[in-house]
Amino acid sequence: MMLASLICFTLLTGSAAEGLRGEAGLGRNASSAMNSTKSNATAAVKSATGYGYCSATDQSLMTAFGGGAGANSFPRILSDCGKRSFNIFTGFRQNDFVRCVTDSTQLQSTCASCFAISASYGASNCKWSCFWGSWCGQGCLNCVGVKNGEVQDCAGETIRIPTTTSC
Repeated sequence: MMLASLICFTLLTGSAAEGLRGEAGLGRNASSAMNSTKSNATAAVKSATGYGYCSATDQSLMTAFGGGAGANSFPRILSDCGKRSFNIFTGFRQNDFVRCVTDSTQLQSTCASCFAISASYGASNCKWSCFWGSWCGQGCLNCVGVKNGEVQDCAGETIRIPTTTSC
């Protein structure tokens, strides 16, 4: 009964999260392993210098949308993209999430991918409090909030990310 209710809710709400899940089960060839090593080295340099994957332009765009929980706020856009990128059968699809965020905000895809960290975590660990509760409820914010530090590190320590107001 619970599964049937869950499936109906997902289908009726149009929650299709397909881009937050990593491709952990896929094999890697030597080229992709080299690219991964280069990415890790780039991330280490960016972290050491205080600059991440979001630019000043990205920050200006996020600031223009603002924080809070309103219909056009940056946090609401992230929530909406997360719900669109999740499907009960396929899980969270990170590529769809990043595409949705870039289309909705004009952020660079490298910056938008930082927000997939918390969206993926939320899809895997916070379904009850976020999808069945409220995306901006304190339970959801507390659950997903454990990834805020990683998102900030990815974006860059000097980037001011708009915050969500509990609703």
